[in-house]
Amino acid sequence: MVSCTQIENSLQAYIDGEVGASERAIFEQHVDECPICKDSLRAQQRANAMLFSAYSGERLTHSLRYRIVAHLPEIESVRIHDSVVDLINERAKHPISLWGRVGRLMPVAAIAILLFVTLVLRYSLPETPEPLVAMSIGVVTAASGVTVHAPKDAPSGEPAGLSEFVLRGDQLETRSGSGIMLSLTGPTSLKIGENSRVRVEDARSVMLDYGRIWLDVGRDGRLFKIHTPRGQVTVFGTVFSVSHINNETQVTVERGEVQVTEGDEFRQVEGGQQVVAKSAGELTEPALVNSRQEHSWARRIMPDSEAEKLFSRRLQSRSPSGELPSRQVYMVSPYTQEVTAIRLYWQPDQFLTGHCSYDLYVSGDNDLPIFHRRIEGSQFSNPGVSSLEIVPDKPIVGMETLEIRLVPDYKSGRIEIDDVQVKALVVEGS
Repeated sequence: MVSCTQIENSLQAYIDGEVGASERAIFEQHVDECPICKDSLRAQQRANAMLFSAYSGERLTHSLRYRIVAHLPEIESVRIHDSVVDLINERAKHPISLWGRVGRLMPVAAIAILLFVTLVLRYSLPETPEPLVAMSIGVVTAASGVTVHAPKDAPSGEPAGLSEFVLRGDQLETRSGSGIMLSLTGPTSLKIGENSRVRVEDARSVMLDYGRIWLDVGRDGRLFKIHTPRGQVTVFGTVFSVSHINNETQVTVERGEVQVTEGDEFRQVEGGQQVVAKSAGELTEPALVNSRQEHSWARRIMPDSEAEKLFSRRLQSRSPSGELPSRQVYMVSPYTQEVTAIRLYWQPDQFLTGHCSYDLYVSGDNDLPIFHRRIEGSQFSNPGVSSLEIVPDKPIVGMETLEIRLVPDYKSGRIEIDDVQVKALVVEGS
């Protein structure tokens, strides 16, 4: 096991991509399990990003080598590509007096000092933007009107600009008549309507405080979640919008499928449908709507071509691939028998901590929502336990088929259970 001190000493090397594969795995495992080191990593990443941003306007666009070499004394006969050793040999063949040497070195020393300071402050840092790119999860690809882009936990922000990188925890805000578009790794396109505030928690999760957003979430097998003060939206790949106005959350799906959850209630919403989470805490049934008309505001926010190219070149090329599916769907057929519980079986492992929690959703015929339960990851951490019984509030009766969805929550842990089987316990002779 590595110590927190070792992790602290390796923070910058990790951010700069200078650690090997095994060191990176050890580092990331420790950071996942240690909240103190995780906070230190985020603080260091934020400091790097701020330094890069502060000096980005001073970045050199050409090399200073030829200009410097042209002004060094008595080396006209030395070719540009000669090594330092060749320069030393040249001086050795034509010695000069001590005072002459000192006098001639002073201008060179002054130039060298100025050059060193210039390169450190203005050249080296901006020319190495990879730490910022590695921390970024998206790019601002459209911005119009009065907008604000604030770093995580910052008391205030600056106007959102095209091609700005977006980091975890950044907050974006719009005023009347304004709009923003973000391209997030995944890929996901996120459009923010006027009078809205959004916090980008990571590339697959955002928090909508108020206003409205439109998303086109790529189907790469991973979850995307939108949190609002009135419920949560879980997405598996779709085009849809979410608005939170007057303490009500409205979800409109144009294509694909989302799941809206409010407490233990949930609804599956498909293309051309809309669901509302009321201020009283109730979820409406899916209703048919003209989704394209509902989303007409989003089509007016168009991405800038150069900003899109930057995103494609610097971020999208490193987007993760080969991800494991983010849900497991099981079909159980009780044939109208009374179901008293759902039982999970899995293959136990050797890990005592780090298991992710799961949300269990049970639906009946015609996608009728029946019940939802949260299963904490700690329940999978005992190597001697390999099954779990989930009891609904009341027995399930009259259902030909049950659809059971098991959805992992990677924020709670990264270890998934293996070889999962799902069975329904029924009353004999019912």
